[in-house]
Amino acid sequence: MLDGLPASWSAVRGGDLFEVVRGVTYAKPQASDLPADGRIAIYRAGNLQAGRILDSDLVWVESNCVSEGQILRPGDMVVAMSSGSPEIVGKVSAYPGSPAPRSFGAFCGGIRPSTPVVADWLRQYFQSKHYRQTVSDLAAGVNINNLKRDHLESLELPLPPEAEQRRIVAKLDALQSRTHLAREALAALPALLDHYRQSVLAAAFRGDLSKDWRMSMSSGADPMQDREAPRRVGRHEGCGEPAREQRRQAGTEERHGQRQRQSDRRPARQFQRGEPGPGAKQPARRAQNTA
Repeated sequence: MLDGLPASWSAVRGGDLFEVVRGVTYAKPQASDLPADGRIAIYRAGNLQAGRILDSDLVWVESNCVSEGQILRPGDMVVAMSSGSPEIVGKVSAYPGSPAPRSFGAFCGGIRPSTPVVADWLRQYFQSKHYRQTVSDLAAGVNINNLKRDHLESLELPLPPEAEQRRIVAKLDALQSRTHLAREALAALPALLDHYRQSVLAAAFRGDLSKDWRMSMSSGADPMQDREAPRRVGRHEGCGEPAREQRRQAGTEERHGQRQRQSDRRPARQFQRGEPGPGAKQPARRAQNTA
């Protein structure tokens, strides 16, 4: 039961929106890995990747094994109906179209939407977490996971009005296109990094990385030689009681030196003012008589 849908939306059964077509069965002598006249390419579960069908690693079967209704049409989708891996069963990918006829094997099924607009809506819905969780619970088995036709037709799906379907699908397509471009860019990074690494290695073994060093060595200077730089006292260096005692002693010596220099200069100044120098006898002062 779908709860919390907008008032204009409705909950519908899968069978009201699409038809499920069974896959092609064939014997091993009727199949080949190579294309040939009178054969039709068959998609298998391994061709279904992230909502897209990979047109590679195909099996080619005799055309008399494939009915007209099993030939894929524009808007159709292929679903993995049976697999030993729960991550694979239920995967759905949209058929992109092909100049030559394409069909799908017995472990897959075809989903044929009722209208093109519904096809776009279903293409997005089948990539949703709600769908994946639902089919995972339905297809769980002991040894192999199987998704039956009734499972798909009885699915309960949310369906907005047609105009809203178009708007939602357009926004999702735009977001997924940017996501796909980002994935392609990220996938190219390992190759770019390896190319850069190989370029650095090639430069190293050509001698390009040590070219400046060789030139400086030929001129008599070695840029790699350590040069002794003046030691800079750090912020926390010179701390502690011994350092403070040294600073006090240095300050005392400096003040003593200043006083000594001042004492040495004083006789010269006194002589300039007519004052007796050190060691001269001072004249006796006359006593002043008071009246």
